[in-house]
Amino acid sequence: MKFLVFLFCLNSIYCQNISCDFKNTIDISGGKFDNDKNYIYKNDVYKLGDYAEFKYKIVNFTEKILVDPHIRGCVCKFKTCIRMCCQKNDNCLKPSEITFPQDKGIETTINLAKNKKYEILLEKPCKDMYKLEPEDDEEDAWAILTNGSLQTRDKIHNTDSYCLLQLDNSKNVDAYLCFEEEDEISRFIYYPVGMILSIPFLILTLTVYAAIADLRNIHGKCLMCYICGLIVLYFCLIHIQTSSALLEEDSCISSGYVLYISLLFCFVWLNIMCYDIWFVSKNGLTRVFKNFEHQGFILYAIYGFASPVFIGTIVYLIDTYELLPTKFLPRIGHKRCWLQENRIVEAIYVYIPMSILIIINIILFLMTARIIWKAQKITKNGDGDNLVKENVLRSRFYIYLRLFIIMGMSWFMETLSWIFHNSSTVFIVTDIFNCLQGVFIFIICVLNFSTRQLIARRCCPIDYSEEEEEENTSDEANRQLKQKTPAIAET
Repeated sequence: MKFLVFLFCLNSIYCQNISCDFKNTIDISGGKFDNDKNYIYKNDVYKLGDYAEFKYKIVNFTEKILVDPHIRGCVCKFKTCIRMCCQKNDNCLKPSEITFPQDKGIETTINLAKNKKYEILLEKPCKDMYKLEPEDDEEDAWAILTNGSLQTRDKIHNTDSYCLLQLDNSKNVDAYLCFEEEDEISRFIYYPVGMILSIPFLILTLTVYAAIADLRNIHGKCLMCYICGLIVLYFCLIHIQTSSALLEEDSCISSGYVLYISLLFCFVWLNIMCYDIWFVSKNGLTRVFKNFEHQGFILYAIYGFASPVFIGTIVYLIDTYELLPTKFLPRIGHKRCWLQENRIVEAIYVYIPMSILIIINIILFLMTARIIWKAQKITKNGDGDNLVKENVLRSRFYIYLRLFIIMGMSWFMETLSWIFHNSSTVFIVTDIFNCLQGVFIFIICVLNFSTRQLIARRCCPIDYSEEEEEENTSDEANRQLKQKTPAIAET
């Protein structure tokens, strides 16, 4: 019986038939009902559905606690609502006049205590907010519209996502915005979990390639470098996404630059791998193996290690000494542990270079595919000397192709989601897929047949030496049989 009463209480507390969110309501107790069930409060008429009786209030943004029954109404349907970040017991609105920019940048001063056109909503609308700083960043310019919404350069924010904070004993106010909620679950749950799952597989792949000499050729070394960069990138992303609110500014800046350089590192080594498979297919396996295995990797390493550090240093100098206008500065670590939230800046420092490298990689793969197609035609026409080389090149190309689809296309989809400013389920899925790169790299590079054979030989060398001896004996017998067959036929 008590359980049924408890359920009834829950229903009466949480199921309110009202047309607006709780945080956009005010207490209008003390009014009266008319004959049409409308509720009249301070000459404002709240129709059925615009008011309700509540037996709770919300604290700490989500927690509902029981209070005495009171009536709350959707006041923003009648007045222009402006949300202030303070509470009643914080000496809120002292003085009662505030000044803020309105349409077309015109400064407006209003007395909120006397002006009946406006209604003040109190308390922050969300837990985590950041301050707009138009004096430092043109992208942070803001204005209050006639309907009470706050407009920035590329978006309009209603009272659910902004609040104004009055400066000490001043009419002036600062504006604060809630962090975007669209990516909250994916950013702070799905993405870190995906990367945490990927890291062990990346470490396993790295261990296998480091332990087996046959895999430590120039292709394997390039892959190992890419994996090292990806591990650092994932660790840094996990650290920033789960701890950015707790980081000091210096730590945030350091983390941001490590993240930026490791991202560049991954793209450069992906580009190196695409170039390498094209170079090998173009110049022939024998020549490359004899002359390029050691020297080539040194050249790759100079490009792969030096260029990300060089670019990162240039970006740091631009940021530190403000060598460009403010709207073009990276400002890594100033508001977040990454580039400033400015699409021009993101394009210049990340997405344009990323897109250029992806296009180059696609061109290199198409050129490689054409070379392999030509090699297959030569082999079919009877040139058996190139059969082994063509098979090795083709199998290696297919592995690289799968790797490029996993690594390159996932970054390509990331670029598309940024271009279209889209947070739809499709792009969230591709972003999660991007976080799981380590799992797919392990499947392609370690679980393929040839690598599994090498692992087995490394773990059980005795068993495999016996099998190889039997295979060699069998091959020798077959050769002898083929040599005798023509003589028998002649007789």
